[in-house]
Amino acid sequence: MTWLSTLNLGRGGVSKTSEALASFDDWRRRGYSCVLGPGEANDRVVAGLCEFIYEGACVPLDFAFALRHYLSVSDHFAVSYCFDFAPWRSLRSPSRVPLADCSEDEIAAKFVSCFVQHEFAELLEAGDVDGAWALLSGAAERAMTKMPLAAAVPRSDLWVPVETPAVAKGARSDEPVRLRQLRRLHRRLLQLQRHPDDACLCATALRSLSALATVVPELCSWRDGSLTEIAACTVAAISRFDAELKADRLARWKTEVSLSQRKAIAWVKQRVAAEADGLPPRSRDPAVPVRAVHPVSVIREAEEEWLPLWSREAPSTEAFEVLLREVGGAQSPSQGKVAWCGKALRRGAKAMCGRVAGHDCWGPEDLIRLPDAWFDALADLWRTVWSTGRIPATWQRARVSLLPKPDGGWRPLSITPVVWRLGSQHVVRYLRPWCASWASPHILGGLAQRSVEQAHVRINEAMTDCAARLFVAQDLSKCFDCISLELALCALRHWGAPCELIALLKSFYSGQERLFSFAGHVGGKWHAVTNGILQGCPLSPLVAAALLQVWALLVCRDGVDGVIYIDDRTLWSDAIGVAADHAMRAALLRSSRFDAACLFACRPRKCQVASSRLELYADFVQDIGYPASGELNVLGLRHQSSGGCVPAKGDVVELALRCRFLRILGLPYGARAAILRCLVTSKFSWIASVATEVPCDFAALRTEISLALIGHLALRDCPRALVYEIFGWDCDPRFAFEWASLQAAVRWQLRLPVWHEQVCLRFALKQWPVLLPGSAKVLSSLAWWASADGAVIHRSDGAGRVRSFRIGVDSLSCLRGWLKHEFKRRALADVCRVATSLHRHDDPTLAQGILLPKPAAHLALSAKAHHRVFFEQGVSRSTRVVCLGSGCSVWFQNAFHKRPRQQWHTRCLCGLEMPSRPHLVFQCQAFASVRLAQGVTSPVNRAEERLLAVAVPELPPPPEARLVSEARDEVSRLLEAAVQGGAALLLCATDGSAKESVAGWSVAVEATGTAVSLLETEDHLPFIAEVVALVVFFEALVSLAARLPLPRVYVLCDCQAALKVCAPTYSGPFLVLARRVQDAFRSLHRYGVDYTCSWVPAHGRASQGWRPPEGVEAARARRINAVADDAAKQCVLRAWHGSARRAWHRQVAAAQVRELQYLRAASEVAARYTQWVA
Repeated sequence: MTWLSTLNLGRGGVSKTSEALASFDDWRRRGYSCVLGPGEANDRVVAGLCEFIYEGACVPLDFAFALRHYLSVSDHFAVSYCFDFAPWRSLRSPSRVPLADCSEDEIAAKFVSCFVQHEFAELLEAGDVDGAWALLSGAAERAMTKMPLAAAVPRSDLWVPVETPAVAKGARSDEPVRLRQLRRLHRRLLQLQRHPDDACLCATALRSLSALATVVPELCSWRDGSLTEIAACTVAAISRFDAELKADRLARWKTEVSLSQRKAIAWVKQRVAAEADGLPPRSRDPAVPVRAVHPVSVIREAEEEWLPLWSREAPSTEAFEVLLREVGGAQSPSQGKVAWCGKALRRGAKAMCGRVAGHDCWGPEDLIRLPDAWFDALADLWRTVWSTGRIPATWQRARVSLLPKPDGGWRPLSITPVVWRLGSQHVVRYLRPWCASWASPHILGGLAQRSVEQAHVRINEAMTDCAARLFVAQDLSKCFDCISLELALCALRHWGAPCELIALLKSFYSGQERLFSFAGHVGGKWHAVTNGILQGCPLSPLVAAALLQVWALLVCRDGVDGVIYIDDRTLWSDAIGVAADHAMRAALLRSSRFDAACLFACRPRKCQVASSRLELYADFVQDIGYPASGELNVLGLRHQSSGGCVPAKGDVVELALRCRFLRILGLPYGARAAILRCLVTSKFSWIASVATEVPCDFAALRTEISLALIGHLALRDCPRALVYEIFGWDCDPRFAFEWASLQAAVRWQLRLPVWHEQVCLRFALKQWPVLLPGSAKVLSSLAWWASADGAVIHRSDGAGRVRSFRIGVDSLSCLRGWLKHEFKRRALADVCRVATSLHRHDDPTLAQGILLPKPAAHLALSAKAHHRVFFEQGVSRSTRVVCLGSGCSVWFQNAFHKRPRQQWHTRCLCGLEMPSRPHLVFQCQAFASVRLAQGVTSPVNRAEERLLAVAVPELPPPPEARLVSEARDEVSRLLEAAVQGGAALLLCATDGSAKESVAGWSVAVEATGTAVSLLETEDHLPFIAEVVALVVFFEALVSLAARLPLPRVYVLCDCQAALKVCAPTYSGPFLVLARRVQDAFRSLHRYGVDYTCSWVPAHGRASQGWRPPEGVEAARARRINAVADDAAKQCVLRAWHGSARRAWHRQVAAAQVRELQYLRAASEVAARYTQWVA
């Protein structure tokens, strides 16, 4: 095919033509190849199409294989380029039967009828896993489809890429047929105007016109018009159809994104990426090769880059076995016990929703619609796969999706079938104890309970302890793709991997095939590979960790420590100066031995050397050749020699763009906050514990967030304090960052890393206030402090009282409430109209409010009514504006009507001039009836007058409680009295109760009485009271068991959640209480006490599944539980009466009532005033 591309245009002419035209001189300067020589365009401007469309794909001109010149009527040759389009033919996966929208009951019924259970069991018994999967997958397809499976390739079959069938040009268009017919008619009419004597064209146009006139109103009177008039009517019809199509598409799109949070987030990210791509291109680095743009060329380029690596000869195992003997620590094979359960696989499929389907087109969303019987059968299949090592052939295939990298390359992400990912995830979960047995503190990626946060903590601790240490960071090139399976299996055997895991990996990779895909296109064939592990397989991180553990033990010794996170290795010396130089050189030599044995390679441009005293290591830096500086830039953070950590790059522009495009979506108000948290505030959470600074202008970002939330309502006149009260403080980026840092501190205190006992003593002795600099800085900025052991966080409240949060005892909601009150207090103080009077000069003609003081510094807005009214069903726009502290003033209303200043309506209904909101709502006599009807009283400060919100203090401390030791002794005395009374068994019950943040617990012992007490903690939740009652009871039982032999003990509790805290597997936020219970259980077992802790329905409720303990009647069990329940309630009521917390709750409830009165009245005033101004 030839394409004429020369235009006799000057540069001025080129600039006026289509954007698809560009100068070839510019094209050549950008680095693209060009078929013209540099001297062929000296006397004229040669302009050509930079790219043109061929079957929906953009083909650059540098793929022309021939250049031809022709004589022409101009003063120079015409130039044409010849293209061969065969290499760009599109290939795709075969068609599948579409899954019908059936109900789950219908799918379950059809599956039972078409699944032959005995045949499936026979196939599994014979080890025919391919046949078993084909049977199981086929039954699922038949249960979920209404078409015959013969119409397409079954999802369990192996397949080869097929060429995309050629379709008519009209079929590729997404326009309606009627619109395409009108466009065709218009073209014919235009041509007919140029050639009115063309009889054939006239007849064709007449037929089209006659057919369309019956369905297009604009053409119904075509017989009375001229050719020009008919053409004009056709254009009008096309414009109408175009507008309707655009409106319909926009409505459908808005509906889709409003119903799907995932689609809304994806659209925003795509638009932000497109906006970034639209920025002026940077000057191209000549060292970076030009990358392909056509999908087929991208796939071909990727195949040329990756297939040689994936098919290269495996390295010899001899050198690697020498390294294994050197590091030692070989273990015998562990037991590969994996319990295969259909329910667990279904839970995994639910958690995987939103992930991409594999080459078999089975997606997680499809699988979870299948009945439990299908997952039970899948568990049986996986049980056979795990025990025999045989894998269905279709599971061994992976589709390689090419993802763009920032440096211009492509990252191959391998997507395996969902059923393989489900089973391998299940295997990894069961192998966690085995992994913990060999993984060292240096391996902080790829295994459970190890994270990038922990890697940064270790690096920061080393640099903070001695910044003059020598740090070396290395980046492995194509780590997963260079891993040899034989070497990985050697490492796994060395660490005692189960034989089933070894067999599974060998079977999975022995016959593996991969197919490249990009932008809807696939490669020409499946490629057999022999090297590298999959990026995207759940087993790959475990395999890589086992291999890199050898590197860690080989290198991190003899004065050198370090961490490795996937392919990023960081080393540091224990000493400084000459000793550090020698130790690091020896460590790098050992590392080079490992890399040579595994055929690994580092990217020098991504490696670095860091130290606060680089002059001590000048020779080392010169010899190694890595870039050197006083800061260590690794894993997305820049560790400074001063001890601080900051993100390596700030993406404030990207976050601002996300906010702007979220605003464009126009989503319902209730959906905006959740999407905003995913798009913006979540970007800070992963670094919150270690980052001491964030290169972000939070004030500017808050403005963008407010625009995204309420920008089209009222922004200039809206305080952020009300915005976050209405939409939630999680939308505030600074709040989200500080809350994430506090959560990280709590996590570290409750659950130390699994490697904590193996790390150096210097690190192990430090607590989180030292190890987590980000969390420590947040405490400092809030004027809070932590105890020496990090177990308690203290603060002073507005009255100067010290308040304490006990980690593992108090709930996280208590700590969050503290942080929220601090932000609310500061936000109120930052509101200009509240902090400053802004009262206009004393002019009796001005309609303004009265002089009022600002709220006290320790108060914060309640604003509960603002949130409630804003999200009420059917609330008007003006009411929402009022909730935001805006509207209802002379400035707002005249600006809303877009009047010039000289035409403003400035007179109030009462006759005064320039009415403000405080005047209209609280002072204007014209609206006195509104205030009377709503029960509005005069405001007491500027927050009430100008924000219509009441300022309230924070929750006061709880009532005084007696010491736990005293309550425990009382419970012990009750138990001792029952034992000495000759009771055959001890029947006891515990309960907790709470009323308005005052909580207490009780322990009832049959025949001897009850012991009660309030909680002595800051947080008074009924759940905590239930747990504390159990803790006190079992600790009292232990103290008695140490002195007396005890009969059988039954303890009843009506809170199932509290009983879960007592389980040995509990790992939630109340871990300190749970550990106390477990310590008591171990002591009771040591003393030989026979005890049972069981649930009883609360308040006499009926429960079909409940059975009382053996030997105890149901009425007796309920009776002792009722005694405990009544005692706890009475204890709480006595403390509640006259307590400060009771008064506070009354104050908050009254504040909400007043706010509702203010908002109702202001909304009615705003409506009337709007009519007056209009």
